[in-house]
Amino acid sequence: MALGKSAQKIIIDYKILFAKALLHQMDKSVADVAYALGFNEVANFNQFFKHNEGVTATQFRNTSV
Repeated sequence: MALGKSAQKIIIDYKILFAKALLHQMDKSVADVAYALGFNEVANFNQFFKHNEGVTATQFRNTSV
């Protein structure tokens, strides 16, 4: 499944997958998602998400609905 991936990359992939699942739940704010993933600052989550997905969490939510 994760052959050839570092442990860090596997963790990032799972965090992104979990973030996407939570973002599909419209009753959860981006801040709720950030805190659920263990981020202390929403800005750090937004930077993490955009770095890995190329769009912000809000943009992802708006295009995925």
